[in-house]
Amino acid sequence: MTREVAEAHGPIKLKVMADYGCFAIWDDEFPTGAIDPASLPLTPGLVDDLQQWADTFDSMLNWDDPHENHWTAEREQAFNAQGRMLTCRVAVELGSGYAVRYWRGAESHDARDFEL
Repeated sequence: MTREVAEAHGPIKLKVMADYGCFAIWDDEFPTGAIDPASLPLTPGLVDDLQQWADTFDSMLNWDDPHENHWTAEREQAFNAQGRMLTCRVAVELGSGYAVRYWRGAESHDARDFEL
């Protein structure tokens, strides 16, 4: 997105969100679903870190019994902390043409809410 387009239409709205079997970045304005982070102007290291974070989420699901919970309070807290950190990194790398927030159930924060 060019600066002129962003100024005319506002930033592209994205959210960092884990969901089973999906990429970790989602369109936050239109219902287009998950977005491959590699399709965005992100560094390969951040793309890899987002995939590892999504893989961690996938590893917590028992596909044979989806209602079985493998999350401890400590693990969920660490997972959310990592998600917030990744959200900040995505926002910094994408720049002002994007508005990025973290979403996890009832927890939703704009990247600007976090200390970088």
